[in-house]
Amino acid sequence: MKTLILTTLLLVFTLGWISNTVYTEAKYSDIQSPLEFINYSLSNGEKISPSDTVPEDQIWVYDDYAIIHLGGLSLAKYEDTNSMDPVLDKEANGLEIRPYSTKDLNIGDIVAYRSINNTNSLIVHRIVNTSTDENGNLFYILKGDNNAQPDPERIYFNQIEYKLIGVLW
Repeated sequence: MKTLILTTLLLVFTLGWISNTVYTEAKYSDIQSPLEFINYSLSNGEKISPSDTVPEDQIWVYDDYAIIHLGGLSLAKYEDTNSMDPVLDKEANGLEIRPYSTKDLNIGDIVAYRSINNTNSLIVHRIVNTSTDENGNLFYILKGDNNAQPDPERIYFNQIEYKLIGVLW
């Protein structure tokens, strides 16, 4: 069991390389990158990426296994909805943590939330913006990378159950 977990964690580190390869191929070919659907970008024009959650000194990589020293880590599977392809699909294994405050969430992060319209399942989408309602309460605007429009409802912190910190294929 330990070997399986450690081997799986080692695969997390290949995510950056694979993501860069997919993005580069999409950018320099006729294929549209899923990140092109996000209309939000940083002031320098760079597309928004998830925030860095795991400090490097909490990641140990060895020849035959890896360790991520992070409390509250859980493994997640995903439905085949295509809204987050190619980042997430039914073959992906996600490493998730529970956010404890709004300070744990940033624009660009991928989160799992319970919709007020559909409480039986979690929806996994990217935070593309934040705002405040008429009472001054912070809410998040979320969007699937492959969806043309943001999700129709305001998502409040108490609806967000997990933050994705890594993907293994």
